[in-house]
Amino acid sequence: MRLNQLLTFALVALPMLSQAQPNTVRHAQLTVQYLPQPIDVEARVAEALKSQQRSGNPVATSELNRKFLRQDAEFQRRGATLKGRVQFATDGTWYESETFAPFVANRVKALPNWMRYDGNVTVTRNGERTEVLTGDQRGLYVTFGDSLFLFGRLPEQARETKRTVANGLETVEYQGDLGVIAGQLTRVVYRNGVPISAESGRASDALKYPIARFRTDGNKVIVERFAGPNKRLVIETYQGFSSQPYQPILKLQPGDPIIDQRFGQEYRYEWAGKFQAPPSPMTPEGNPFFTFWVASALSGVLIIGYGVLKRRARSHSGPATA
Repeated sequence: MRLNQLLTFALVALPMLSQAQPNTVRHAQLTVQYLPQPIDVEARVAEALKSQQRSGNPVATSELNRKFLRQDAEFQRRGATLKGRVQFATDGTWYESETFAPFVANRVKALPNWMRYDGNVTVTRNGERTEVLTGDQRGLYVTFGDSLFLFGRLPEQARETKRTVANGLETVEYQGDLGVIAGQLTRVVYRNGVPISAESGRASDALKYPIARFRTDGNKVIVERFAGPNKRLVIETYQGFSSQPYQPILKLQPGDPIIDQRFGQEYRYEWAGKFQAPPSPMTPEGNPFFTFWVASALSGVLIIGYGVLKRRARSHSGPATA
């Protein structure tokens, strides 16, 4: 095992620092509009296949792969509307949610999606697939606007960089890193200390091209999400927010299959109450040649020991006497 692999193994295998859990869980009803996009389906499929082939993807030319790419392109062209219940919980460091995403292969069925970052690892579940990743690897709901308007508070990483007051409104800018988006900038507008709108994006373009926009409308929170310069993809409407005492949102049951990717490669096991580290290469479980190596080493020790004893016996024996 290389030195960097040993260091990674040792760091991840150490007992993790305890992180306090959130006190409450926020519930809401969500309606998601996936907006129709003006695309050429066949051209999009052909472009995706060429890209996969250039990257050496072995399934790039399979008919099944082509079918899935066409389903996704057709979904983007016509759009869809999905509805369901969602949950959010945070204490500023611990983030946990249950949302949903379109399952395009089944005529746009809503597929539940769970996520948890507990201050040490990120755990995601989509369908039956549960993955464990080192650090904050969240890819959904990772702008400061999401934290404030959906989870209910700004993250610990948000640092205030600018504040202005005009016409009875207070505008505050926050910067920092969160999830997979580094260098974020979020501009929040408050009325009487209550956030009423926000824009989130990257500090590098000073919100010229926002990733998401947030606004309140009565008891509703409306979110617009973008991909590229002013290319709006999704409109999310949350309403009926309520809070309850915290209960785990992402629940792992004994025997659930886990795909653990904290060690540089997939390590699979069944959930037994805690995350597991791969067996050490110095154990029979972690090395199929362990027994052979031990036997070989012992044989070498015995042979060397026998030779040393034999030489000592010769050196201590005197000349023969009559």
